[in-house]
Amino acid sequence: MTPDGDQPHASAGWYPDPDGSGGHRYWDGHTWTEYRAAAPAPPRPALDDGRQTLLVRYLVLCLGLLAVLLALMIYAACSVGDTSMVVPAAVDLPGSTLCEQAILAQ
Repeated sequence: MTPDGDQPHASAGWYPDPDGSGGHRYWDGHTWTEYRAAAPAPPRPALDDGRQTLLVRYLVLCLGLLAVLLALMIYAACSVGDTSMVVPAAVDLPGSTLCEQAILAQ
């Protein structure tokens, strides 16, 4: 039996194993030899080209910004009606500065 089955004298070389093993076997030009090669390994998945890493970074950034925005909204909602930060109306005292008037008004 020859590598392609039709030619009586195919050139020597590695051909698919006629036993159906999926590997290769060496044809010396006249007969099959005992030399065999294992079936080729399945193709490895392509390396990450950076798109997935970029997507993860983008999502982390968006979630971080969302957390900051949410914290600011909660802070703003909790401080509504809080008058501790409001500066009272200044008391008009002659000879005092605006800061002194604010302190005296408390």
